[in-house]
Amino acid sequence: MLGALAAELRVATAEFEGYLQQEREYLRSRKAESPDVSHKLDYLAALHRLQDAGYVPTSGIMASLTSDLQA
Repeated sequence: MLGALAAELRVATAEFEGYLQQEREYLRSRKAESPDVSHKLDYLAALHRLQDAGYVPTSGIMASLTSDLQA
């Protein structure tokens, strides 16, 4: 099967190991998000849970943002 795929893609089967190694290195580099990004995603998830729970802000910045979106 690997030979057929290599023929179809017009690459040598030996090149697959190099591609695989490159993908592993890329995935390792992408594995850890910065704490800043992680905190932002956690905050966004919390906001979605509030919205799903039916929370409607009545004052503050969230109320004004919500009313602007609904207008």
